[in-house]
Amino acid sequence: MRALATDSFPKYHVYCDESSQTKHRFIVIGATICQAAIAPRIAATIEHIIAPHGGTSELKWEKVKRLNLPMYKAVASAFGQMIDGGYLHYYALVVDTNTVDHKKYNEGNAELGFTKFLFTLLFKFARIYKPEYRFYVFLDERTTQHTPDQMHKALNGRARKQNIRDFDPYRLVEFVKSEKSRIIQVTDVITGAIAYETNMHHIAVGAAAYKIDMMRHVTECVKARSLAIPTPVAGTGFDIWHLDFRPKKRRASRA
Repeated sequence: MRALATDSFPKYHVYCDESSQTKHRFIVIGATICQAAIAPRIAATIEHIIAPHGGTSELKWEKVKRLNLPMYKAVASAFGQMIDGGYLHYYALVVDTNTVDHKKYNEGNAELGFTKFLFTLLFKFARIYKPEYRFYVFLDERTTQHTPDQMHKALNGRARKQNIRDFDPYRLVEFVKSEKSRIIQVTDVITGAIAYETNMHHIAVGAAAYKIDMMRHVTECVKARSLAIPTPVAGTGFDIWHLDFRPKKRRASRA
């Protein structure tokens, strides 16, 4: 990672990962946000938790197995405790690809559509956090023609255009290899659990019992009723947001 500029304003790190981007109906993009000053302590805590289990080079939802389930459960438990303690917050954006018209809105390019969804989640932080906050965004590295620098400029441009800020609140947006960031890895695990239930993999024929067990454990740790529905109250530390493409008038009439 690049060296971060120092100033007197509150700095927050945002660690972002996605699940089921192209393979399944529901795309889930997750982001964990915490104060920059405590990010190293959070990463060290995760390292401390997995060490007695033999450690691992990388935590990933796809790597949850029967033999390493106790390790992943311990990580999820710690994640929930850190939410309860106010050390971090987690946000997920869920997109139903059956309602997305890439041809009409994204030049027929699903990758452009995904970039817009990612933008929507990241811009949420400028909207809901205090005006003096500065954000440093770390994205799980992926192959794309849409660069972090483009995202960086777009986020700051929108913040100024909508008069949310009169300065650039997003100080950094960059790709990070997931194996280099424990917080991105945990974000992947939680996001994967949400995608697993939302895409109804837990009721598929032959669904692995250990995956279902892990999904249920995550649900309990974050105090959610279900990982497949939006959280009823925003700002509790764990938020799931389902993107609604319906026009506002229609949305209000069906409420």
